[in-house]
Amino acid sequence: MNIVSSLARLGCAVVCVGAGLLGAAGAGAAEPAGGAPPMREIREVAGSFVRGAALPAWVERQAPPPTQRKDPVVLRLRDTQVRVGDSVETFVERAIQVNDSAALGEIGQHSLEYVPQYQRMNLHSVRLLRGDAVLDLTAKVDVRFLERETGFERGVYSGTITVALVIPDVRVGDTLDVAYLLEGSNPVFGGRYFDDFGWDAPLATEWRRVVVSHPVQRAVAWRMLGDYRSGGVEPRVETAGGVRTLRFEQRAIEALPDEPLVPSDYFKWRMLQVSEFSDWNEVARWAAALFPPVAAVPDELEALLAKLAKLPTESARVAAALRWVQGEIRNFSVSIGESSHRPHPPDFVLARRYGDCKDKTYLLLTLLRRLGVEATPMLVALQGPRAPAKVLPSPWPFDHVVVKARVDGTTVYLEPTSSLQTADLAVIAQPPPWMQGLLATAQTTGPVEVADSVTREPGMLDIEERVTFAQLGAEATLEVRATLTQGGAEVLRTLWPLMQPEQRRQLALEAYEKRLAGIELLGEPVPTDDLARNRFGWSARYRVPKLARPLQGGWIMSYAVPSLRGLVNLPPSLQRKFPLRATDFPMERRYALTVHWPAQVSAHEDPSSQTMDGKVFRAESHTSFRGSRYEFRLRVSSKSADLAAADMQLLLQDLKRLEGLIVGVVVVEKRMIVDPATPEAASAAATMRRGMQERIDLAGGAIRSGLNQGDDLARIHCQRAKALANLERIAEALADSAEALRIAPELAAAWGCRGEVLLVQGQFADADTTLTRALALSKSDAQGIHYVRGMARYFLDRLSEAAADFALAAAPDEDGSTELYPRLWQAWTLQRARSPLPADLLALARQDPRGAWPRPALAMLVGDLTPQALLAEVDKLQGEERTLALTEAWFYVGQRHLVQGRIDAAREAFEKCRAQGITSYYEHIAAGFELARLGKP
Repeated sequence: MNIVSSLARLGCAVVCVGAGLLGAAGAGAAEPAGGAPPMREIREVAGSFVRGAALPAWVERQAPPPTQRKDPVVLRLRDTQVRVGDSVETFVERAIQVNDSAALGEIGQHSLEYVPQYQRMNLHSVRLLRGDAVLDLTAKVDVRFLERETGFERGVYSGTITVALVIPDVRVGDTLDVAYLLEGSNPVFGGRYFDDFGWDAPLATEWRRVVVSHPVQRAVAWRMLGDYRSGGVEPRVETAGGVRTLRFEQRAIEALPDEPLVPSDYFKWRMLQVSEFSDWNEVARWAAALFPPVAAVPDELEALLAKLAKLPTESARVAAALRWVQGEIRNFSVSIGESSHRPHPPDFVLARRYGDCKDKTYLLLTLLRRLGVEATPMLVALQGPRAPAKVLPSPWPFDHVVVKARVDGTTVYLEPTSSLQTADLAVIAQPPPWMQGLLATAQTTGPVEVADSVTREPGMLDIEERVTFAQLGAEATLEVRATLTQGGAEVLRTLWPLMQPEQRRQLALEAYEKRLAGIELLGEPVPTDDLARNRFGWSARYRVPKLARPLQGGWIMSYAVPSLRGLVNLPPSLQRKFPLRATDFPMERRYALTVHWPAQVSAHEDPSSQTMDGKVFRAESHTSFRGSRYEFRLRVSSKSADLAAADMQLLLQDLKRLEGLIVGVVVVEKRMIVDPATPEAASAAATMRRGMQERIDLAGGAIRSGLNQGDDLARIHCQRAKALANLERIAEALADSAEALRIAPELAAAWGCRGEVLLVQGQFADADTTLTRALALSKSDAQGIHYVRGMARYFLDRLSEAAADFALAAAPDEDGSTELYPRLWQAWTLQRARSPLPADLLALARQDPRGAWPRPALAMLVGDLTPQALLAEVDKLQGEERTLALTEAWFYVGQRHLVQGRIDAAREAFEKCRAQGITSYYEHIAAGFELARLGKP
């Protein structure tokens, strides 16, 4: 079971309202979509079906117009006539011509639908038109009555019957002409009339007609819906004998082929909607009447309410009531007749122990009302979340109902058909923020968006991988932790205890066994649950042989991000007419890889970041390799759910760019492997110096080659300038940075490089001015420039400005370790300025005090760890990773002592930082400045 695709297939809600976008209230239901689920044959419902009876006088028959089209299938006539009175009568006629033998099945079997609980079907005529001949099959056509078997398995039983006509001896060129009359409408709507009629189709249509007649005193509005083809049809209005008639007609309508993955609330085909509801308030009042107050409840519910009332807070009482309904009442819908929309009374639902969304909503609503909680039923459109804003007022767009409640002053949406939600009420999954709903109250004036009243963090899948090599060339240990949030967490939390051990093992192995040959799961996956944040997942350990392979005296390890499967829905063809439902929104995927090489690996690569800002998603990656630890972090977040058809090529380009981020290699070069006998500090500093010198040499060769000009040449001078500065060769670094500015005076990177070199030299005011110029020109690396300018302003004692720069330098993804460094500077800068630390900074510092470096340092700065405890955390590291972290740790300890006024202790810590010899680190450079400011003891 794929953790992404499997959870995507599992809905947290049951679509249970019968007249939503997937099934209209009247004649539209008689035109079932293709690809119907399997059926089982049943007996005819007595008295609900006749064949061959005469039509009422008001029906106007129209001969199917001829066609010259050679399409495999052509709709010659598509006629619908409706008579609205004390009841509703709907006449439908279809004339379908087949011009290709492969399409004979289109007329060999023909299906109609009706609901015998409130409708009667008169199959008036079934004819085959063959040339000039008319073959009347009405009396002898084989008629079978079917109901959907899978509806019962899905927990939905609607009472809809399919009338299957089996037509014998159909031939190429034949036209099947079927005419029938439906009498009756669902009484749950109180006699109010509304319906919808498809207009465009995947088939060419020679003549489409819709005629609606109604008493003049009953106002029936109409609207032609369509996002691809709009309008184009105006009715001819006639009034006679107290009856108003709307006639809509169009000839020669071209086919509009279907496409997959179209947003559910995009009207790809035109649709004629009619409605007698005057406004949304009338719809809301109709809906409110479906959920009247309940005067008395059964003894079992009284006992439950007594227990709930004893809970200490309103939030606890509401959460307990919700979980009781979710857990005790099985999701199953029997929506026959009025129960398509009218819920069953709570005592009835309790007695049979099952119900659908409206039944369970009514039961939960009753409990909450008795507990004094402000709670209201809300109709929502799961299948078309933004459709209500486009359509006429009616119950038609809504297919689900939830409870909107006000709990302890906060709005929360309660989904009684969801998986059991055991997490804190404040963090349970909520509807998507753009979903539109209609509150069932007498005061409601129209649909509202969920975003108007609730905020929601993105649904997230977070994968953390930790690889450890005991020796170069040896097998690796892989530790994985997968975490889901929101609805995904709730579904997996429910499924986990139901899964067999083998299913759990497969869940843990499936993302790896095809990619990592010989991988072996060690033990069983272990569940991890965080109810306070509504996060659930699992962790597992593996043995992986030959994960790294030798390469030119070094080693290389390949990796691929496993959590992006199913990120984007890529259609079969990029040539589209309709927009694409490209991805989920809001959605976020995170991936973190940490590789611990043996202690003799000594790398010193500057952290690097990449950002890809596409049409529907944004990706940010961060990479660092210091000592023997390699880290890669990736965050991909969706920006919107839908993509315009014209932007499909851009999506493909974005995916190709993303491919460069999600597949990578970790390379341990020969030069990074040191003699284990070499003292740690000496080897770390030596490795750093070798790396810097290699960069200087490479840049020098590129400059001398003459192959680079303009901005590219300036950037190479900048690279060499920074490497020279890191080796404390300041005069040469200044010369290179000046040359970069001469070559490209409008290049932000050149100004940033110059400012950084000036900072290293200790010219803080000049560095501030130069970096400010870089920010004015920068289009990408503003965070990095703010970070360095913050240091310059810190040493200028402009502490408030420095703290503001460090805040801007902190990336949005504060869980990534590389973004913690500006937070560290921000913390002691504010403390030196005697300013309070922001709440988000305090929360971040206390999130994981003994987590990955440098989290312990941030915890120390806010007082959650002592300097001694911080150094003990560093001692847990190995090899050069320990040396590099020690350089930083002593500097942070020195800052802590300075804030607390312990000057001698601060001086000693800064000296120990400098003693590590890691001259390329800001901490080494800044420690020198702090020592200069402190003076000799």
